[in-house]
Amino acid sequence: MITRELLARTKGGLHISTTTMLPATSQRLAALHSESGVGFVEAPVFGRPEAATAKQLAIPYPGRAADKERALPYLRALGGNALFDLGDHIGAALATKLAGNFMIVSAARTFGEALAMAKHQGADPKLVANMLTSRCSNGSRQRHRRDQRKRDDRALASRRFAVKPPERCTAQNVVAMP
Repeated sequence: MITRELLARTKGGLHISTTTMLPATSQRLAALHSESGVGFVEAPVFGRPEAATAKQLAIPYPGRAADKERALPYLRALGGNALFDLGDHIGAALATKLAGNFMIVSAARTFGEALAMAKHQGADPKLVANMLTSRCSNGSRQRHRRDQRKRDDRALASRRFAVKPPERCTAQNVVAMP
């Protein structure tokens, strides 16, 4: 817990927050730090543990210019090989992190729904997943997921999907996309 008493003992210090939280919470923390004479840089990380080990993290970071300058060596040491200076608006990196998390979850959910649709139409979802991850993309995340599926063939069978594809397309079950 960050208190005024703690901040008073660290006056002149620098807090680099790598936590994922609401942007408004980070803004309140930054104001409290500023009132206490402690620097504050928001720096949530993008990347899996193996990316951190390989120093392949992406780190967006806003804050005051002097604080960001002091934070850079630590962000690089943390494993940030792709550092994105987002200006001085605290909350920007967390909004970026939340947007990234939303995209990851949405992509995973969309992929699952696509496999369910293919399975419903008679395709083997394992073969479909292998084709889609090996031919449509060469990204490391897709390769990692494909390798995970190879290690555990039962994972796909245990998934439950929210939307069951229709037996056939009719005017009543087709939704126009903008």
